[in-house]
Amino acid sequence: MLENEAVISAIKETAKEITLLLGGTSIVLVAIITWLGKIWMDRILENERRKTQVVVEQLKNSLTLEREKLNIVLKTQLDQSRYFFEKTVSFFSENQKSIHEKRLLSFEQIWKTVQKFKQLAPFLLDFLLEEEYKLIKTNPKLKAFLQGYDEKELLKQCNLIDSEIESHRIYIPALIWQLYYSYRLISIRPMFKYKLLLTSDTVVIPWYKEPTLHTIIVNLLDEKELEEFEGLQRWQLSWILDRIEIKLLDIFQQYLSGDVLLADMNEKAILLDQANRKAQEASYSFEQDLNIKDIGNT
Repeated sequence: MLENEAVISAIKETAKEITLLLGGTSIVLVAIITWLGKIWMDRILENERRKTQVVVEQLKNSLTLEREKLNIVLKTQLDQSRYFFEKTVSFFSENQKSIHEKRLLSFEQIWKTVQKFKQLAPFLLDFLLEEEYKLIKTNPKLKAFLQGYDEKELLKQCNLIDSEIESHRIYIPALIWQLYYSYRLISIRPMFKYKLLLTSDTVVIPWYKEPTLHTIIVNLLDEKELEEFEGLQRWQLSWILDRIEIKLLDIFQQYLSGDVLLADMNEKAILLDQANRKAQEASYSFEQDLNIKDIGNT
């Protein structure tokens, strides 16, 4: 703007000087010079406008080109992100489906296994009142019942059952595994205990009052369940095995539906694991006293 004003001022000064040189105040001459100056000025402004328009168009084209390039880059990145996202979701979905199917298979195997151990349990003990356990050493029928168990054959069956379930261990949650192991110990250990007591001077007590098994029971049951169990006169073995089965089925359902609370489950699993280990350690002494070799875990 200042530049244009300077041009106009210069034109006016030039017109004045020409007028003075021509010796008068010729209005016509001044008008002609002013008209020529205006034409000159318009041409200058038009040239500047065209130059500015060219620069603006170049900038506009450059910005348009950059925007198109950026859009292409963003679209490419978006397509790649979408591709990887879909692949990740697909992989996760397939992986979860596979794990879900294998976990379901492992649950089925656990259920089959506990039923096999249930068949090995000495349910004759369910008919005994607490004070009748002392008859184990003297009652002919009870002695014959316990002596009829072949501990080596029983352990062989246990090892075979264990081998069937071990391949599924990786897909079995900790609490379910500990419940299974508690079931295993409770279903077969009373037989070993009383078989050993037949030839010893040890006082016979009910299997559920034996310290290590009682610890398992306490960790298995809540306060109300424990009160109910301790109030039983008979059927303790059937009751506790049935209750473990109920707990297993309930946890199966929770895991498969996604409603499981892992923190609570893991805490219970740790407590039950400690109880199972103590019972496991005690069972080794039984095996040694029975002179059984290469028997694996009991």
